[in-house]
Amino acid sequence: MTFEIPVQSLVLGGLVTARVGTFLMSVPILGIRGVPVPVKIALSMWLSVVVVSNVPTGTLPMSPGDLALAMLRESLVGMVMAFVVVVFFAALQYAGQILGVQIGFAMVNVIDPQSQTNVSVISQIYNIVAVLIFLAVDGPLILIRSITESFYAVAPGAVRISQTGIFEVAKAASSIFSLGLQIALPVVVTLLLVSLSMGILGRTVPQLNILVVGFPIKIMVGIFIITACIPFFADWVLDGLVVLPSQMAGAATAVGLGR
Repeated sequence: MTFEIPVQSLVLGGLVTARVGTFLMSVPILGIRGVPVPVKIALSMWLSVVVVSNVPTGTLPMSPGDLALAMLRESLVGMVMAFVVVVFFAALQYAGQILGVQIGFAMVNVIDPQSQTNVSVISQIYNIVAVLIFLAVDGPLILIRSITESFYAVAPGAVRISQTGIFEVAKAASSIFSLGLQIALPVVVTLLLVSLSMGILGRTVPQLNILVVGFPIKIMVGIFIITACIPFFADWVLDGLVVLPSQMAGAATAVGLGR
């Protein structure tokens, strides 16, 4: 007894696996180095098998050259969708870097388990809070649902990369700085007022050593403001997670359909 699998089904499965696998390998939390590669591969294969029977199909390439090019395009769509999530978490880390420098923790760094790089302590605190919120609201399921729904926005085999889509990705990358500044702005303004007050005090009382007195004050005020702003930070993370699926779908559509 033999089983015959149509060639079109194999091609469709390969295209779906290319997009899903690249996404899961690149996205934060699910794609960190701490997750074993066999687990990532197994999850990619399982999700591809679940998705492949329900996705719409475009014009499937049949020649080896066209198939290789189509798989590269599918991988690019998955990478772009993961990049949107990376931008979200990178903005949080950037805000922590700004606050670490302003408070005086520029040299106090720890290893980030996701990127395996040195980051500020404040960045790591923000990252841990964001990850906990992400897991509490079923963030991994949101990401899996988003990559699944992307096949209805851009069918496998119908990906058309354009210059406009690449510009959209670059625009998303530039938003890291604006989002990070928005998060860090309350603490930065408060510390600026503290610095101005210490400067005025130094001019009024020249005998006072501002360098010795100013650093502990800035650290205490900075930690107090960061602690007080954690609820607002949590609200910002939740608002970002709400719009994250639509941003991922928009990026996939812009890159995949050339819009």
